[in-house]
Amino acid sequence: RAPSAAAANFLLNWAENRAEAPLAAEPIQGALPADGVQWFSFEIASLDTVDTDSDGITDSVELELGTDPNNAGDRPIETGGSIGINFVSNRDPAATILPAERAGFPEVAQTNWNNTRGAPGGNNINLLGDEITLVDSEGQDSRIIAIWDANSTYNTNNGSEPADNKLMNGYLNNMGPDGFATVDILNITYANYDVYVYFGADQNARSGAIESATAGQTFSYATFSQFPDSDVGGLFPVAYTRTTDEGSGNPLANYCVFRNQSSGSFSVQLNRGINNSGIYGMQIVPTDPTNQDLIENAGATVEDAIPLGVLGDRDTTLTFDTLESVIDTEMALFCPSGNLIVENDDSLETAQSSIGFSGLLPGTWYIAVGQYDTSFADGFQVVGGPFGSVFTLSVAPSDENLRVRIPITGVTWFSFEMRPNPLGLPPELPVSLGSLGDGSVPLQFSTLGSTIDTEMALYGPEGELLTENDDINGTAQSGITAANLEGGMYYIAVSQYITTFREGFSVESPPAAANFLLNYGENQSIQGALPADGVEWFSFEVAPRLEPEVAFSEVRLSEGTLNMSWQTDPGMTYRVQRSPDLQIWQNAGRVRAGTGSLMQHSQSTSNGREFFRVVIP
Repeated sequence: RAPSAAAANFLLNWAENRAEAPLAAEPIQGALPADGVQWFSFEIASLDTVDTDSDGITDSVELELGTDPNNAGDRPIETGGSIGINFVSNRDPAATILPAERAGFPEVAQTNWNNTRGAPGGNNINLLGDEITLVDSEGQDSRIIAIWDANSTYNTNNGSEPADNKLMNGYLNNMGPDGFATVDILNITYANYDVYVYFGADQNARSGAIESATAGQTFSYATFSQFPDSDVGGLFPVAYTRTTDEGSGNPLANYCVFRNQSSGSFSVQLNRGINNSGIYGMQIVPTDPTNQDLIENAGATVEDAIPLGVLGDRDTTLTFDTLESVIDTEMALFCPSGNLIVENDDSLETAQSSIGFSGLLPGTWYIAVGQYDTSFADGFQVVGGPFGSVFTLSVAPSDENLRVRIPITGVTWFSFEMRPNPLGLPPELPVSLGSLGDGSVPLQFSTLGSTIDTEMALYGPEGELLTENDDINGTAQSGITAANLEGGMYYIAVSQYITTFREGFSVESPPAAANFLLNYGENQSIQGALPADGVEWFSFEVAPRLEPEVAFSEVRLSEGTLNMSWQTDPGMTYRVQRSPDLQIWQNAGRVRAGTGSLMQHSQSTSNGREFFRVVIP
């Protein structure tokens, strides 16, 4: 409402302001009508894509965010959700994804997709609705500018439920020998991101390739996106199949991923093969390259299994599940010899898997996880499903949660140990053999004289398995020689044949009681009795080894003769040496045995400077 209804003339000046450099103003002569209000309208016919420093971020965005539009090294960084673009075909304009509908490969599926109006070429202005701003998966405005171009649009017949089949409906069609289908994305303010590209055609098995000059990668494919004969329409999201082929293999596929991108813009084009195909949609998915939780390029074979450590003994109940995953998984448990023990596809009415077990015998066991449809068989035989997806494996009782990307073999292998004494605790109430010296003299232990077939092992203070023995000197008894032991508490385990000794005080032996004889030290022996679990433990202490020292009692020079004396220890030997320069030493006397009393030495000196020392050979 105007304050007064009066006709009048006025001048309207307008101009674009780009990169703080206004263009010349263009005045318009205006005339207020009788109601006192003159209206003007304007249309944004194109987007501002000026990017002076070519860093992929337009000058206007850089000015808004406070970075230098003339410095490619000064790029703005923001956070946000994934940004999805669904290219709708004008042949089926109803195939739009509603804001609340979730679509995309399950690992990165999102809501709030941006739909185009069906034009084969355009930009943000050609988005569905009145907005020209792309939103992210949270519905928040983004700064992204999308520019696309193709010969035409076309569509498949995959139905509309769930929303993934609408994503895999309309596509930018590369048609004919001179065809094209390109997408350029500007103003990507994420520090790191992955780009998912969905592609295909109205017929399967057409060859082609997705190329990105930004990523420097090209993935070949054969189309695999038309499923009109299904009773429920399209088969997505189950039918998502990724290509990682950077050669000319042309595997059946309908999406690819350009990982670990960091530029402010991203370009992709579809290269036509034997026939038409096109781009259904794209996702810009922000990632954190510093996140080390994701395990990649591991577990592709049994030999390369990801270790889960020691999980318990035969009384432990174990559970493994993928319930925190978003993909459809399958799982199997293999015993140490490679036999398939149990497998699971869907658990608790989900598409994920779980296995629970107890009573597992000691040894190395294996878990194999794949995406549907993976098959398992005896002999560690697995035919893997799709690869490249991420799943989460939860393990109890260790409470581990591992995020793992399925390797190219289509299956991820894990290994775990079952063993007695899984916590590696020292034995309780071992039979003490007392202190057995300082380690300077080798110690011998044996069960010679026993009537049973024994085995024996020596463990260090922290549970290190130092050595083990079954038969000695052609007998069924056992013997160990322990040399150069450092100070500390050591343990001897005695059992019957056949026993498995492992690190961490873990001993797996026949559960049978029996008597035996343990010989140790200098002609000492002790009668041993194997308990019901079949293992008898002994402990002994090695005292710290003291380095001998020479303590001088007197050093005196008298009339050209050096006299010195020092305290000796019984069993030790001593020798005097002389040197002119502390570099070259010569013996100045014979080796003499200590007696526990003072030892004296006299030496005439003729040089102006000489050095003497007493050594213990």
